[in-house]
Amino acid sequence: MEQESRLREAATTQPADSGLSRVGITRLGYATNVFRGDSLAEVIDAIDGPLTRLRARFPVNELAGIELRLGSASIQEIASSPAAKERLGDSLRRSRLAVLTMNGFSPRGFHDREVKEAAYRPTWLEAERISYTHALAQVLADLLSPGASGAISTSPGSFKTFGHDESVLASVAEGYAEAAFLLAEIESRSGHRILLSIEPEPGCTIESTAELVSFFEDHLLTAGARYLARRRGLSAAQAEALLRRHFAATFDTCHLSVQFEDLVDSANRLIRAGIRIAKVHATSGLRIERPGEQPELVARLRSYARSPYLHQVTGIDAQGSIRLRATDLERILLDPDSLSDCEEVRIHFHLPLFIGEMGPFTTTADETIAAVRHIVGGGLCDIVVLETYTWTVLHEIAGFEGLDVESGIAREIDWAREHLL
Repeated sequence: MEQESRLREAATTQPADSGLSRVGITRLGYATNVFRGDSLAEVIDAIDGPLTRLRARFPVNELAGIELRLGSASIQEIASSPAAKERLGDSLRRSRLAVLTMNGFSPRGFHDREVKEAAYRPTWLEAERISYTHALAQVLADLLSPGASGAISTSPGSFKTFGHDESVLASVAEGYAEAAFLLAEIESRSGHRILLSIEPEPGCTIESTAELVSFFEDHLLTAGARYLARRRGLSAAQAEALLRRHFAATFDTCHLSVQFEDLVDSANRLIRAGIRIAKVHATSGLRIERPGEQPELVARLRSYARSPYLHQVTGIDAQGSIRLRATDLERILLDPDSLSDCEEVRIHFHLPLFIGEMGPFTTTADETIAAVRHIVGGGLCDIVVLETYTWTVLHEIAGFEGLDVESGIAREIDWAREHLL
């Protein structure tokens, strides 16, 4: 009760934007979900091996930044053993790698033979998701430098095909609210402010910028705030202040551009709504113009569909109206005639920014570059994460043969440092 009293006081005495409002030098990092990270041994192998070698791409007087992914199994090892936590810290110190932020989107088997919809489980309707996120935040607080803030990117609720109605939205809001309260507890103990950073994705409970803003205003600040009053004893004003302090967005340029959003407008819309951009995931999506005029299209797309991940598809007509939505590329390949009325189709497949054209295909790289420069130049966010987790399957696709994972990532980092920021 004493601790909850301190949190109630903090929620009303601390300004909602303290700690993260002074954007300084942009910090560039790479997402470690490109490597296996379900067990602690896998995490440390990635740090001591490829990430240490990639570290050489940064100036010797700088710490290289990473977005660290710890799967459920690895976080359980760390939580149950101080020695395990120390091994992780020792590995990061040896490699001179700084954890800028964490990726908590997919707790389970992200490099399994088939991931698909399993990437969204457990959902935010399940207690397991809250406990996993809480455990990540405790580790992140231990890894951050003194006075630093951090963020954990997480799934946007659930997947709509699992069920989608007002009760789902209310339950997700309550899950986020409980997680935000636990983050406030961590801040009270450690001094580290950690943001719960929601990452909209096509087909999910919250798939677009518009849906995130609507959810924030109509569900989190209502159902979420009522939950904190009922379960944690906060007043309405205290609950709202706490939620605003710990709720944020991960601005994934691939996810949003695949849905034909104007990325610059989307970033501005989040800020106007009072939703902080905790970090930018900077990658491209696949873009196909006039797909009905490409007789070899289906054959060319099969190599992309062999990936273990979902690759959502959106298509527009000549007037710019949405004509096609599919939860996975495989569905389109079973019904290729569905592409005939589309002027342009975009596919959720994370691609490196240095690739603008791939034979008959192009990418959304130009939109990502413009958005990142706007967000960084405008002081809206100072963390940019390269998140091309598909490098492990790209070598099987035409145009990427012979480019191994480390060489591809190295080229991407070099390109980003020279052209993106």
